[in-house]
Amino acid sequence: MCSECARERIKVRFPGKIVYSSCPNCGAIKVKKRWEHNDVDSILLQAGTSLVRADDPSFIISGKSLSRIDEQRGILEVSVKVSENFTFDVRHEVFLRKNSESCDSCNRKIGSYYEAILQVRFTFPDRFQQRFRILDGLMSMVSKESRNEFVSKVAEVQGGIDLYLGSKKLADRMLRSLNATYPGTMKITKKISGRDDGRNTYRYTHLFRVINPSRGSVFQIGNEICVFKCAAGRKLIFVRGIGKQDISMDPNALERAGYRMLAENAEKVRLNVKAEGEHGSLLINSKSGDRISFDGYLPSGEMEFTKYKGKLYPLGRCTK
Repeated sequence: MCSECARERIKVRFPGKIVYSSCPNCGAIKVKKRWEHNDVDSILLQAGTSLVRADDPSFIISGKSLSRIDEQRGILEVSVKVSENFTFDVRHEVFLRKNSESCDSCNRKIGSYYEAILQVRFTFPDRFQQRFRILDGLMSMVSKESRNEFVSKVAEVQGGIDLYLGSKKLADRMLRSLNATYPGTMKITKKISGRDDGRNTYRYTHLFRVINPSRGSVFQIGNEICVFKCAAGRKLIFVRGIGKQDISMDPNALERAGYRMLAENAEKVRLNVKAEGEHGSLLINSKSGDRISFDGYLPSGEMEFTKYKGKLYPLGRCTK
């Protein structure tokens, strides 16, 4: 059977019209009940092809193209496979009816919908630079590809910031990033927000508490006085005094040991260190000329110390 005879003998029924909705905010397209973010003509070609019928349901119908005549009309072309060796193409004019409707994602954004709250708290008075750096890093993690990933609100609260997020998956990813980058502790809680199809729906709260003392702050950890030196990844480095080994602790270990800050702005001094003999060192205050000898090794050169209740704690240069 030639293609001309096939067109005459085999009846192919096309839809009279293709009805679709377009979101005026983001351009998403909905045919039937599903919103898609793709080329509109590709979506309409797929939708129109699904409505084409042939006499024999065993014939395979596949879409080839949708050519626009104008905004309300188009030429739909499909391929009808009758057998392994015989296929023919059919074209037909269809009407295109467009409705304007906001998509589900845009409705959530406009309505300040959120599925999770990410709470970032600073254990000690936070610095503007650190707060800005953390917020900027979190906002860069919002995927432009996923319509459910959005920040509906950012609120500054006492001690930190709250981010209201459209997706729990986004909150999970942000929390993991914070935990891998900054020393701190995290916690996830949830509460019932409603029911959907007979199941409970939840809203989640992700809390990350940043432990962010300033360099030289004095702490009591357990029964020992220490001075914060620096953060190395998630580790917090504390100085115990001249000649003593530094303490390296992760935030969870610090919480278990028990700690409290005794002084955030303790006195800092810069002293020149010179070797004195094989096992001794000499500290020289270049301003006052005072000299302090002690048994123990410190590298020669100028070093920074925290002075607390008459005791010196060498800060030196913190290297990760």
